[in-house]
Parts: sequence; C-alpha cells; structure tokens
Amino acid sequence: MGRRGPKPLPGAILAFRGSPRANRRTDETVVAEPGIPPMPEWLNDHAKATWHDLAPKLSAMGVLTTADGLAFARYCDLWARWTDATRFIAENGMTTTITRRTGRVDHVAYPQVRIASRLSDELLKLEREFGMTPCSRVGLRVQPPSVTNTGKATYFNRGATDNGTDQ
Repeated sequence: MGRRGPKPLPGAILAFRGSPRANRRTDETVVAEPGIPPMPEWLNDHAKATWHDLAPKLSAMGVLTTADGLAFARYCDLWARWTDATRFIAENGMTTTITRRTGRVDHVAYPQVRIASRLSDELLKLEREFGMTPCSRVGLRVQPPSVTNTGKATYFNRGATDNGTDQ
C-alpha cells in the first residue's frame, strides 16, 4: 500500500505559504554517489538487456545512483519475468479448456495471467520509485548533476554549464 495523505511539501514552499511548519522541515536528503551501480551477475540475459537500456537513462535523470543497484536489479528481473508471461499470453491466449473427471468442460485462466498481473503491480511500484511514470516525475526530488569546470572556467569560475556554454 502507498503512503497515505498528501505528498510532503518542500520547506521552501511551506515558508512561502507562511506555514509555521516551514522551520521544522529540513529539505536535506540523503545523497548517494551518482553513477550507475554494478550490474549483478545473477540477472538473466533479458534482464541484463533491460539494465543496459535503462540504467544510463535513469542515471542521467539523477534517479539511479550507486546505492540503488539491488532495487534496480529487482526491477530488471521483474521486467524480464513480466515480458515472459505476457509473451506466453500473446501466443496462447488467456484461457485454456480443461475437461474435469466428471466430463464437465471448463475454461480456466493460465497461471501466467495471474503472474503477469502481480508482476505488473510490482513493476508499477518500482517505476514510481525510479520516476519512470509521468506522474511520479512531477514530485521527484533529485540532486542536480554536478557541474564540472573545464578549460578557462576552471580558473575563472564563470558559470560553465553542462553543454559548454556560458550562462
């Protein structure tokens, strides 16, 4: 189950609104080392492909850090399992016909239908954590990427930006 109530507001917004809670709120968050964590060896080939596809994108967004390796590995593993289950459903349909000992014929869902549904729920939870849905990106707070000064900007500190232009 998700968090209850409204999402927490940053202290700056509370202060702007004149809230007495602004002084009690600290906007300091735990900062993990930026970068792509090492990929676990136990991932299957499909999960590894997902890792190689998404890790650079999420790292560039600032939501994947070196501390997030296990959670992201779990996402990649769940994604691989979900795609296997949905591929089975696409090839075989959602139901099969079985004949009971009494002679009665029933249509029952394949186990992959329930598996795909449960995996979908788990994937959505992790996608929200990593900012992989449009709504989850709205409330996402990440550390801005550090600006590395190169060339003359190193000596003059003239506000170089990531794209190499001056501000």
